[in-house]
Amino acid sequence: MTSVFVITGANGGLGVSLAREAHQRGFQIEAVSRSPRSHELPDEVEFTQMDCAVQDEASAYWENLAQKYAASQDIVLFNNAGKYLNKPFTATEMAEIEQAFQANFFSSVYMSKGFASHFNSGTIINLNSYAGLHPKADLSVYGAAKAAQAYLYAALREELPSGAFRIMNLYPQRINTWSEEREADTIDKTEAAQWIIDMALLRGSFEITDCTLVPFGETP
Repeated sequence: MTSVFVITGANGGLGVSLAREAHQRGFQIEAVSRSPRSHELPDEVEFTQMDCAVQDEASAYWENLAQKYAASQDIVLFNNAGKYLNKPFTATEMAEIEQAFQANFFSSVYMSKGFASHFNSGTIINLNSYAGLHPKADLSVYGAAKAAQAYLYAALREELPSGAFRIMNLYPQRINTWSEEREADTIDKTEAAQWIIDMALLRGSFEITDCTLVPFGETP
C-alpha cells in the first residue's frame, strides 16, 4: 500500500521541499497551507487551503480525508505548520502569545486529533524546534509553544494504542527556510527533506522518537 503524506505548512520552505521529495519518490501527497497554493508545488500534488490552527477547519479536513481513504490507509502526517516569534516577553502582546500557541501548538493538536480519530494507525512527524529544548532570550513564547508540543507527543506515545502510531519529534536548529541557497550556519532544506522522508519510511523493530538536527560543516 502506497503511503499518503499529509504535509502542513506547504506554502514554501521545508514544507515544499518535503512535498517535492515525496513526489519524486512516487508517493501520494496531500499538501495543506493557509496561504494559496505555491507555484513551487508539483502539479500532481493535491492541495487544500485551510488553517490548521482553526479547529473546525482541521476537523472538516480529516472528515474529507476519511471519505477519500480507507481507515487502514498508511498515512504519514508532517506537522510542519508554525509561526516564528523572536521578541522579548515584556514587549509581546497577549494576542501575539495566543497566536504563537495557536500556530505552533494547537495546529498540530487539531491535525493529530483528527488523524487519530479517523485512521487506525500511521506516523506523526513533528517539525518542532531547537528552541523547544533549549531556552533562549527573546524566544520565550515561541520556545514555550514548541516545548508544549514536545511534551504532548512524548505523552501520546504512552497513550495511543501500542504499535499503532509512530511519533517522531524533530528539533532542527536553523534551516534555510526562505532561501534557495544554503546560508551560513544553517541546514539545507532539501537535504533535510530527504533525510526526514527516509525516517518517515523507516520500518523495523525500533523507532526514532526524538532527534536534534544541527548545522554541520562549512557552508558551500
